[in-house]
Amino acid sequence: MNVLFFCNNLNPSSGGVERVTSLLAKFFLSHNIKCYYAYCGDDDETVDDSLKMRYKESDDYNNFKKMLSDFLFQKQIDVIINQDQMQDNTARFMGELKTNSSIATVNCMHINPKFYHYSPLYQSIKWKIKNKLHKLYRGYTLPLINRRRMYNNVDQFVLLSDSFIDDFAYEIGVKKTDLKAVAIPNPLSFKLSPLSLCKKKNQFLIVARFEESQKNLCSAMRIWKRFEERNDDYELIVAGYGPDLNMVLNYAQSLQIKRMRFIGKVQHPEELYKEAKFFLMTSTYEGLSMTLLECMQFGCIPIVYDSFSSFHDFIKSWENGVLVKFGQETEFVDAMIKLVSDNNLQEQISKCSYEQSQNYSIEKVGNKWIEFLNKITNGK
Repeated sequence: MNVLFFCNNLNPSSGGVERVTSLLAKFFLSHNIKCYYAYCGDDDETVDDSLKMRYKESDDYNNFKKMLSDFLFQKQIDVIINQDQMQDNTARFMGELKTNSSIATVNCMHINPKFYHYSPLYQSIKWKIKNKLHKLYRGYTLPLINRRRMYNNVDQFVLLSDSFIDDFAYEIGVKKTDLKAVAIPNPLSFKLSPLSLCKKKNQFLIVARFEESQKNLCSAMRIWKRFEERNDDYELIVAGYGPDLNMVLNYAQSLQIKRMRFIGKVQHPEELYKEAKFFLMTSTYEGLSMTLLECMQFGCIPIVYDSFSSFHDFIKSWENGVLVKFGQETEFVDAMIKLVSDNNLQEQISKCSYEQSQNYSIEKVGNKWIEFLNKITNGK
């Protein structure tokens, strides 16, 4: 079987979607499935030139179609996995393939289907009229129009959680019984290693893209400020980059935070997970957070806002992590204080966190993908 990934960036250090693509491709290759890439952003020089092609979404459609069609024919592609590229040329091309070829087409949605609920516009609508306007609003937002079109243009959709199935059916406007979608989670980024190899320090950790509308990092800064006023034994390590980096760091400075160390973009965050005891996440929405699964893999206890349904797939509050009602900063700080004050509780939750992460190994997730790919190619 030959698989083509449609993706924005090829470099796995660019983000979670890129890491997932790289992990799946390596697993597929180990099972005699050859992988190719069509991308329009950052390159990965470790990938052989014969396995990839770079395209420009702005190209004339006929040129775009010819270039892609030639590549598909030369490489004898059986399946295209679109990593949620919603551009016009991509959607149109996928639709023509679905109708006129034997190539199976798949689109992966890497966020919560209700992602637009967290936009400033939607949040500004008073709750009394939200329900009345919901159908109109969801029908005319560009991201949903694009996803509805892509849904119609592919053979199958892949979501990250079973908890997203109902929401996706509703947003797309399809009965759940008629929905052509399956749930396959993201795999762990790193190989599992014994928990005993993790030498923990008195550290809390944040690893995030600095995009305030989603990651809500200013809330994390306020939480940390209130925590360090009650405890002076811990340090906050912050890693990441993004468009709102300076804004968030300036905000932290205005709060006069003392025990926080910013280390920027990191290529190998596993060393951070090994040392930190706790992981903080204050996102307003996610898909299936890669960083959460990664931290749990190293027994780093996640403390997170309960802001999206997929969290409940792998976190049971006070068993293998802690869920805090969204926006409740006082409750968040209290949970942190409770954890740092009880070493036995820390050890218990850390162990359970590590054990839960093993359900997301590349072997388990990769085998789900192979079973799925065999099914859809046989169906074509």
